[in-house]
Amino acid sequence: MVTDAERVQHEAALRGLLYLACPNATSPAITSAAEAIAQRSEETPQEPVREAARLKRSRWVAPPHPAYLKGADLTGAYLIDAILAEADLTGANLAGANLKGADLTGANLIDADLIDANLRGANLSGANLIDAILAQADLTNANLAGADLTNARLVNAHLKSANLTGAYLTGLNMRGAILAGANLTDAILTGATLTAAGLYDAKLTGADLTGADLTDASLVHAQLTGANLSDAHLTGANLTDTDLKGTRLRSAVGMRLPSGATWNRETWWPTELASTVAEQSDEVSPGVYRVRGGPTPDRSGTVAV
Repeated sequence: MVTDAERVQHEAALRGLLYLACPNATSPAITSAAEAIAQRSEETPQEPVREAARLKRSRWVAPPHPAYLKGADLTGAYLIDAILAEADLTGANLAGANLKGADLTGANLIDADLIDANLRGANLSGANLIDAILAQADLTNANLAGADLTNARLVNAHLKSANLTGAYLTGLNMRGAILAGANLTDAILTGATLTAAGLYDAKLTGADLTGADLTDASLVHAQLTGANLSDAHLTGANLTDTDLKGTRLRSAVGMRLPSGATWNRETWWPTELASTVAEQSDEVSPGVYRVRGGPTPDRSGTVAV
């Protein structure tokens, strides 16, 4: 016997398939057809589902390429490994959808709802995700290189080992997001909210974090070589063992001495911290210095100045 929960899941999967199979059909037609088919899931079909007749057209029209799914209701849709490169998903509802391994290269996802969506290993390189909602989304190992996530919301999203090389993240809200091992080389994060974000082992080489809010963020072992943290908020941030060679921190707010961090003469320290850093560091290789700290640094990552 099919349970109500299983029927809802079946309906969501059918809706996704029908959108892909009938890209010119209206959203109400697809929804009603999916509902009708799901309701008959325990029966042996005797005749076509009459609601599906609304999916037919008087003449055959070649489906648009790329896929046109603007405003589509794909809530909970099963779209594993789907080919949606350059698809127009503007304003689409993909909450809870399974897009694991999907190809969304260059897709338009402006204002799309991707709350709780499974995007593990998905290819979103060059995708337009301006104002998209990705709260609690799973983007583990996803490719977001060159994607535009301006003003997107990724609160508590999982981006472990994700590729965000050269991504536009201006005004992004990533509060509480997990970015362990993520690659944010040359990413633009100006004004981004990264409070309590997990950026341990993240690669932020050359990233622009001007004015970003990193309050209480964990940056343990992060690579910040050549990154710009001018005017960034670092109160309570854990910078233990970070690579700060060539990092611009001169006007950073709330920063304290980072235990075990490495730096060089190109590092721009906050004015009030520069002399303390010099006193508390040892040269570990020609022109490279390390802030003193025990072999097992405190996880708080800070030493009061």
